[in-house]
Amino acid sequence: VLQKIKLSDGVLNLKVDESDNLNYDIFRKSDGEGARLQLKNIVLRNIRIQYVNRKSDVHIYSFTPKSTLSAFIQRKTFDFKISTEMLISRLQVKDVTYVNNRSFRSDGNLYVRNNTYQFRNFEVALDDLNFLFSLK
Repeated sequence: VLQKIKLSDGVLNLKVDESDNLNYDIFRKSDGEGARLQLKNIVLRNIRIQYVNRKSDVHIYSFTPKSTLSAFIQRKTFDFKISTEMLISRLQVKDVTYVNNRSFRSDGNLYVRNNTYQFRNFEVALDDLNFLFSLK
């Protein structure tokens, strides 16, 4: 359990290579399926976030003046509480750019397991377009 992490004025590079290896996988193969990590309060201030997935050809470049999150991570299962404000400078999948220089806000819970994403009471805004996702 990590109680608090603060990151300021930096770059966060998240990468997935062609063989599906992650540069942000914090568990060793010897840790087994029971390995887990709880992050109680992560604060990002003035951070550039770059996500590049070479296997699926996804590129996301953004900047957050302020984001907070907490997470429970167990192998390939993630349970996040996220609150973020950011500028997405580019979101591109293959040769198609979907977002270019747009403001983005989100607040809510995101659960990820085996590459399946569940949004729970999750509010999202892209510029002035607002969405609310919830599970029943």
